Amino acid sequence: MKKSILILCNGAERAQGNESSGNGEGIMLNIKQVAQRLHDKGMRATPQRVAVYEALTLLPDHPDLAMVYDAMKKSLVSMPQNRVKNALDTLCKAGIIQMIQLRDGVQRYDLDTEGHLHFSCTECGVIENINAVAQDDFLAQVRAKTDYHIMDWTFYFYGCCRKCQGREKDCRKN
Repeated sequence: MKKSILILCNGAERAQGNESSGNGEGIMLNIKQVAQRLHDKGMRATPQRVAVYEALTLLPDHPDLAMVYDAMKKSLVSMPQNRVKNALDTLCKAGIIQMIQLRDGVQRYDLDTEGHLHFSCTECGVIENINAVAQDDFLAQVRAKTDYHIMDWTFYFYGCCRKCQGREKDCRKN
């Protein structure tokens, strides 16, 4: 079984309990905030980077490169796929978005850069954020029982979503 990993784009610590750098609680950055965060990291806020961020805000949760590229092709700021990928990488490095990679190996992008859990349906492939679970106690226990300096973390749950549970196929076999 392949392990799920979170690819840290910038290696920076996640700010716990601070202002959201993504849309963690439905808070999205506006274009001025995106430009400021890029500037703060010594990066330029190019029209392409801003357009890619705007496309991400309009797509369903956790889009992959192909989905972002397709959205960009339909927008007024069309660009080659490698430029879309470079813009996504830059947004990750700036801590504006995060890249996640589940069992399937596909890199997806998440506007929510705060600590949260992910659920992936093994039947239909839907990926959802789980924000309602208290993770602080668990993280405190891990820190207390190890000498690790935990800079970032992620959890992935795999199973059947509500929609797939109602189908005839037995979800428990996966």
